[in-house]
Amino acid sequence: MRKIQVDMSGLIYAVEDQNDSSVHFLDTQTGEVISIVEDFDLPEDDEMRDRLEESPDRFLPLEPMDSSQSFEIMEDFVRSLPGSKAKEVLHGVLCQPKPFRRFKDSIGEFPNISSRWLEFHDSRIKEHVVAWLGGHNIQPV
Repeated sequence: MRKIQVDMSGLIYAVEDQNDSSVHFLDTQTGEVISIVEDFDLPEDDEMRDRLEESPDRFLPLEPMDSSQSFEIMEDFVRSLPGSKAKEVLHGVLCQPKPFRRFKDSIGEFPNISSRWLEFHDSRIKEHVVAWLGGHNIQPV
């Protein structure tokens, strides 16, 4: 397994980015995350596209996390909570239309749970990214 110092915050941002007009790549030599916005014709994006064409094996495309995986993280968090009003409310919003928006809005009603959610969420996203890197024979350092 190759050890590379990677931009972990950039990777996390890339897998959480659901914007269809953005594409992200990991530079497997530098660990840098390259982002290109498709809707704009920026000179720096043209430069990045040239780099990608010159050395396609150097760059790994980063796919956003599937919404079902994101939903599963919310479900796992709710299951981890002890019996409480917060657990009841959050479980209920997961069964309604627009669960992501409702979950975000509802978690704010419970400040003591909100910080736990952020830690849980960040930990699970990082696990996802590290597993993705491992699947590409990369160990982050």
